[in-house]
Amino acid sequence: MILSSFLTCYLALLAGLPVEGHLVEDTLPILSYSFETDQDLDFDDLPDDWSRRKGQGYPQYVEVSIDRNQGRSGQQSLHFGVNGGHATIYSPPEKIDADHAYVFRGYIKTQKLKHDAALISISFLDHKRQRVQQFVSRPVSGTHKNWIEVTLGPMTPK
Repeated sequence: MILSSFLTCYLALLAGLPVEGHLVEDTLPILSYSFETDQDLDFDDLPDDWSRRKGQGYPQYVEVSIDRNQGRSGQQSLHFGVNGGHATIYSPPEKIDADHAYVFRGYIKTQKLKHDAALISISFLDHKRQRVQQFVSRPVSGTHKNWIEVTLGPMTPK
């Protein structure tokens, strides 16, 4: 499974929320993860400042690394070599405010993923870094020649 070569989080002003189910184009990018070299300055094949979930059900033998040869917008992507266990990786938290709505767009490409699925999850945390809201994309499984876009939002922090 390959999780997005270009993850982008957009800021949509509350005044510009969806009209008849369509997202307004007037959004401002606030975060972008492309997994290119500038996001792995220590060359450990993981995005800098990201952390991997550990514990029961999340074996470390499941490979998670930057794939330097396959990307969607750039040349690279984040690759999960799933082989019998789960894998989760967390980006560093980003400060946001409740005065805006947020839209997240990411891309997933899976190959031979039969009994599980790839997805993207966004969590809003409080000042103690405790989850107060969670949004989960639709699952993607099977084999896809092209990248599948997944969109979350608009999401408004409570």
